[in-house]
Amino acid sequence: SLICKLNATSGIVTGKQQFQHPGRESFWVIKRHPFPLDIFRPFIVLGRHNPANNAPSNFDVSMVYSFDKNLGVGFAKDYTQVNGTEIEGYRGLVMLNDGNILFLGNSGSGSNEGSVVKVNGQDGSWIDSWDYPDGIDWYDGHQLPNGFILLSGTRFASDQAIIVALNPLTMQMVGGLIFQNQRNFREIGFNNIVPGPVAGTNDIYLLSREKNSPTGIDRNILNKVEFTVTGPTGPFFNH
Repeated sequence: SLICKLNATSGIVTGKQQFQHPGRESFWVIKRHPFPLDIFRPFIVLGRHNPANNAPSNFDVSMVYSFDKNLGVGFAKDYTQVNGTEIEGYRGLVMLNDGNILFLGNSGSGSNEGSVVKVNGQDGSWIDSWDYPDGIDWYDGHQLPNGFILLSGTRFASDQAIIVALNPLTMQMVGGLIFQNQRNFREIGFNNIVPGPVAGTNDIYLLSREKNSPTGIDRNILNKVEFTVTGPTGPFFNH
């Protein structure tokens, strides 16, 4: 697995780090934490590799690294399984307002629940995990200033793009949308925050691909979705 540092003006590589992990391996996502618990190592990287005793194979171990601006490693943690079930949690990262981290994907169980794992932003230690039934892969997410957590991805059983909102206190879904003619929201962004501890309106932007196009060419799509919170239990989406 490889991570590089580039000059922001020229694009020239000014540093790199390589890591040898068992079997198939790769880094998938990097984000800078806006509220890092370790202010000197705010860059969080998510990836996967095979278990040392089962390589090469189709079994994945999720891995999370933290780095400083010169690619020095803060923590490096592996996450093998929950209650004997594989975690395919290498697809997305959510930087939480409290400095901790969520990593996303799906579980390796037969029903392939959407998987969310919370780890400590200081040292990578395990905090908690949640699975969401319905054949879901989570690919990206964001915590809004009002606390609600948005997750985006795909219902791969039906090949439909999905976005949901979670109550941060319970991690239960409190709203969402399914897009039948699009496949997989792989990236999520937002703007237009109306400040407030609970209430607020946010413009959410989602990248996906069209499916079943009449022209036979599945185009890239940028969606704008409005997410409004009118109270602790009153969020809604408007596409």
